[in-house]
Amino acid sequence: MKEEKGSVQAEVRYLHQSGFELWIGERYLLFDYDGAGTRPDPRGLMSERAVVFASHRHGDHFTEEVLSYPRRNSALTLVLSDDIRAEGAGEHVRRVAPREVLSLPGLMVRTLRSTDEGVAFLVRTEGVTVYHAGDLNWWHWEGEPEEWNRKMAEDYRAEIDTLAGERIDLAFLPVDGRLGEAATWGADYFMERVGARFLIPMHFWDSPAVLEKLRRRPYAAQVCSITVPGEFAKLEL
Repeated sequence: MKEEKGSVQAEVRYLHQSGFELWIGERYLLFDYDGAGTRPDPRGLMSERAVVFASHRHGDHFTEEVLSYPRRNSALTLVLSDDIRAEGAGEHVRRVAPREVLSLPGLMVRTLRSTDEGVAFLVRTEGVTVYHAGDLNWWHWEGEPEEWNRKMAEDYRAEIDTLAGERIDLAFLPVDGRLGEAATWGADYFMERVGARFLIPMHFWDSPAVLEKLRRRPYAAQVCSITVPGEFAKLEL
């Protein structure tokens, strides 16, 4: 039986692609900002409780701009996948590989191995558990060899299975329309095997029409779609 907890107020804002900023009380988290769309909130970046995450080096998940943030706020911490070069950010950087656990004051990070590059993040802070998938997804591409797609399915399911039993409040999951009928397979398996109180779709390449598929999923009531850069949602977690 899962332990009950009190509610926590949170605000999440969509920046672009897989980039989001999240306020949980006084804690500010920034995930996978790519330098496009809406810019992060300067007040968040100057917060004494700011942590910035980048899941891997791909240009739709990372911009070198984030390496400059600690020069403006010495209290800020960067948590970067170890495939990202981070010259100049100094002691403010915590580099993480897959399957690691990192403890920071008031915050714990666990990483998973991506099925593409880098890591996914499981973050616990302020009594809330947040999952950001990065590019950890069930990538089923038409035209790839059957064996490649079969191995991808196995790898994705095995990685998500490591989260079984976790109580996740908010999950940021890829729903990529380029995958066609397979666009929701990763989210479907995650919600069936692990679950989350709220699912926020991402990585839809400025084509949110694919998110209509989520309206027909068993977990449709848990989906919170914010699709316009700068749009935000207030959640009770």
